[in-house]
Amino acid sequence: MIRSILAGVVGGSLMLAGPQTPGLISIYADDPSFLTTAGADDYRLTVDDVLVPLARVVPGPQPVSAIVLLDVSGSTGGLSIADAAKRVANAARKGDSIRIATFARKILISETRLFDDATASKAAREVSQQGGPSPLWDALHASLAAVASDSGIRAAAVFTDGMATGNDKGFSEIEEVAAASGVIVSAVGMGDNALRTGSTMRAVGRNDAIRRLVDGTGGNYVELQRRTDTPVFPLAGIVDQMRKRYRLDFVPPVRDGALHRISVSLGGRPVRAPARMRF
Repeated sequence: MIRSILAGVVGGSLMLAGPQTPGLISIYADDPSFLTTAGADDYRLTVDDVLVPLARVVPGPQPVSAIVLLDVSGSTGGLSIADAAKRVANAARKGDSIRIATFARKILISETRLFDDATASKAAREVSQQGGPSPLWDALHASLAAVASDSGIRAAAVFTDGMATGNDKGFSEIEEVAAASGVIVSAVGMGDNALRTGSTMRAVGRNDAIRRLVDGTGGNYVELQRRTDTPVFPLAGIVDQMRKRYRLDFVPPVRDGALHRISVSLGGRPVRAPARMRF
């Protein structure tokens, strides 16, 4: 059974809030392993430039609930859904909930969770399609909805050439939804030299919108540089690296429904974490 683009939508409104301890907000930041002298006690978090004490710091590994979203439209060409599903399944661990999804003429999210070759093959068949437009923002909207009420790190990792077509949703709406949901968006993009021969998509700023979304939610961005490059390995790597993050729990100084600036540092250095959140 295929999950439709209406997954997680009630009355046209996206269900955003994931399970949390009452009063606390959880975000996930890079682990301290790259700083040999820093530890969990060295995290510092600010909200709108005001230092906020951390109620709890929980080291990884973290359970990951993720949608791995593949652009299989005519412009990307030739991606093997089955290979991508198997590679991501190999990165899954006990406690994870990881599904594969595709977007082109339809937006399809597998019901089957990935954890071995058999489930990967089944999930790939559920979302099999090729060719058509690139409804990137609609597909991300469906992916955010699909993980909104899950526990652990909630994420969407998307492979895209950065050209969104055939959408009902716009980028600004998805940016707003992502800021309210706390879901981390990561992406594997395509540089100009990775585009198909004769492509007319060599446009300045083609990947700017997806990079802004990634930066705002604290995700990872990888860009393919050659036509022979495949997104399969970086997508699996993003999922594997995600679980190493530390969970930072804090009580927000206000809950006014407004968009707030978040900054996290570790041992005095900025680390990757959501940069904008609505609470």
